[in-house]
Amino acid sequence: FFPLVVDNKGSATAWGFEAAVDVAVTSRWKLRSAYTLFYILAETDADSTDTGFTSIEDSSAKNQANLRSYLDLGDSWELDVGVYYVDHVAIFDTPSYVRTDVRLGYNPEPGVEISLGVQNAFDPNHPEDNPPGVVGFGTEVQRNVY
Repeated sequence: FFPLVVDNKGSATAWGFEAAVDVAVTSRWKLRSAYTLFYILAETDADSTDTGFTSIEDSSAKNQANLRSYLDLGDSWELDVGVYYVDHVAIFDTPSYVRTDVRLGYNPEPGVEISLGVQNAFDPNHPEDNPPGVVGFGTEVQRNVY
């Protein structure tokens, strides 16, 4: 028998930032926006036996952004729209995507809300974290109506 020794001798550092802005366009219309930048830097020692550890650098979306609109339509009606961008994830060969969510809400009295919403409104589905060649792993996020 040959001994199998797995010793990655690796280290990683994650860093990034997020910036967000809230704007009251009018007393009945508010906008929110955010941007996130995220990086992972990984390295292994020269005597490491792990050949794949540094691939974690490509395991997350580096850029994400969103813009959300909250509009008070009056007479207890609300219309919310959100547009979200997520960068590609290289290790999983997952493409970048843009998702749009829409919600129409009615508040007839305090504590009561009736909503109709659609998540992923303009795309029937998109993959998330789907490594190529790995069956049963990853997610295909489908349009959701609630």
